[in-house]
Amino acid sequence: MVVAIFASFGLLYQLIPRDVFVLCGVVGVGGAVASVVPIYLQENPGRRTSLRVARLCLVGVLAIPYAYAVTNVVGGPLTLFSALLICALATVFFYYAFTLPLVLVSYGEADAPEAEPPYPSISVIVPAYDEAGCIGPSVEALCGCDYPEEKTEIIVVDDGSTDETAFEANVYADSQVTLLRKENGGKHSALNHGLDHASGDIVVTVDADSLLEPAGLKRIAGAFQANLEVGAVAGNITIANRGQFITELQELEYVVGIQLFRRAFDLCDTVTIVPGAFGAYRRSALEDVGRFDDDTLTEDFDATIKVLKCGRITKANEALCLTEAPETWRDRYNQRLRWYRGRTQTLLKHRDVFWSPRHGILYSLAFPIELFSNARLPFVGVLIVVSIVGELLFGSVVQVLALFTFCTLLQFLVSVLAVRIGDGDVRLAAFAPLFVLGYRQFLDAVMLKSVLDVVGGREMGWTGPKRTGKLAAALDRGADEEAGDAVDGPTGD
Repeated sequence: MVVAIFASFGLLYQLIPRDVFVLCGVVGVGGAVASVVPIYLQENPGRRTSLRVARLCLVGVLAIPYAYAVTNVVGGPLTLFSALLICALATVFFYYAFTLPLVLVSYGEADAPEAEPPYPSISVIVPAYDEAGCIGPSVEALCGCDYPEEKTEIIVVDDGSTDETAFEANVYADSQVTLLRKENGGKHSALNHGLDHASGDIVVTVDADSLLEPAGLKRIAGAFQANLEVGAVAGNITIANRGQFITELQELEYVVGIQLFRRAFDLCDTVTIVPGAFGAYRRSALEDVGRFDDDTLTEDFDATIKVLKCGRITKANEALCLTEAPETWRDRYNQRLRWYRGRTQTLLKHRDVFWSPRHGILYSLAFPIELFSNARLPFVGVLIVVSIVGELLFGSVVQVLALFTFCTLLQFLVSVLAVRIGDGDVRLAAFAPLFVLGYRQFLDAVMLKSVLDVVGGREMGWTGPKRTGKLAAALDRGADEEAGDAVDGPTGD
């Protein structure tokens, strides 16, 4: 599959001028090398100097196509479309030259083993606001986890709900499950309130619309046992309410993001987002960084960056959690608006990382890529759409269609690779073309609006999707599948 991905660049070689191909290839591969080398210089006595050099090389190399494009548009022969194409293709070369080798190395490494005695104590905090219909199945799944009961406490924090959330959660209240009620103060407030009453060495956060697999706690705890430097661990998120067009899109997005890009950063010990839906922190690391803050809309991203800045490492784990995905485009828009606004706020809040080599890979690679994805890509994405329309109206239709074919083929192959690595449903790859044209532009537009909202100082509140009420059905399906496995044996029919 990897060979097929690189072979697809042979098609690109036939579609564009040779000098443009060579320029983009040299820039992309050069930037990838400049990014990867510091990973293997972590113990070098001149580490800070090597990181500075790597940062300068990365920025300098990736600036080449932009300087070339601007120069040749302003006073040379290039059209806007051609200039943007050069920038976009250089980015494509860089992303895949950087991620694929790291993914292959990461894939060859075994995941952290499950926890073994003596088991660390775990506190699971479930913040909930108006989660009736979801909170019950979520707590039930947590109670069904294969982890010593005496080492587990489940704390549900009802953050001033106006529905039956507290009543539904209280059904499960016992020696293992505690229900706390407070006035509405936001998710960060609910998490911190839960921390006030938590006693575990490991703090796991699970959203009220999420279902943890039975082995989830053992797997996540094993990652902390395997390395005492681990400050936080990101769980593996998948969609509970699949089967609809819009939820299949998000499932493919998760699979590609987790199995490719997050794997690459896991190898660097610098996973930048430990998701609130299912993430875990070493209690001491979370306390050292001042718990969860209220100054961004993505407290999970913010907390992860704080843990990385204090010198801890963050890892990814295959422990699985099913979560509800929005089933309408309005709900999807509201969800992404909060995510992207929060990511932009977090990058601005921690902008000191950009000037501090002491933060290691976070300084030399992770933050520059996050900034690149949040600030540059949506703007260029809009310009590319405009220039494509212009080319179709006044330029070469054949060239545009040929390049679309290349991008679609590449996205399809990458999707198949991600699905196979994650042992997922290969049929998801059928949605890959929409990540080139259609869904990609939707995400770019929401990202662009989010950046402008934050930079423009717009007042922003919490925007989120409505619950579908299908979490209980997902829990029942999981129980049926386990019962089937018990009857059929490990191999089934």
